[in-house]
Amino acid sequence: MNTLKTQINSRSQAFSDNAEHMQSLVDDLATLIERIKEGGGERYQARHQARGKLLPRDRVDLLLDPGSPFLEFS
Repeated sequence: MNTLKTQINSRSQAFSDNAEHMQSLVDDLATLIERIKEGGGERYQARHQARGKLLPRDRVDLLLDPGSPFLEFS
């Protein structure tokens, strides 16, 4: 198998700056995902449940067979 050659210098300042910037973007995304998983906050969840409705994750849990694999995309 052929090896791909690279000219990236992982010790350069530009590489370090890019890696730091990318990590900050990844951290921001993780924070946003956690906020989304909260389902809009307690106030909106309570209002939804007061209408007699299930939250989306609760509906999915009821649809899936116990132990069956499930992959959530977004």
